[in-house]
Amino acid sequence: MAVAQHSLLAQSREWTNLHDDELRRRAVEAAALKDHAALVSLTTAFLAHQGAAGS
Repeated sequence: MAVAQHSLLAQSREWTNLHDDELRRRAVEAAALKDHAALVSLTTAFLAHQGAAGS
């Protein structure tokens, strides 16, 4: 389980370390291109970040 959490944290940091404008640009681009992998990654990062904030 620790490996899965580490991967999740690493993945979420890739998104959360971005400036808000860049994060928005990449999210819009992923949606426009229907890039499912990027959209799942972004959603997972959002949920992980929100879960960590609530802990």
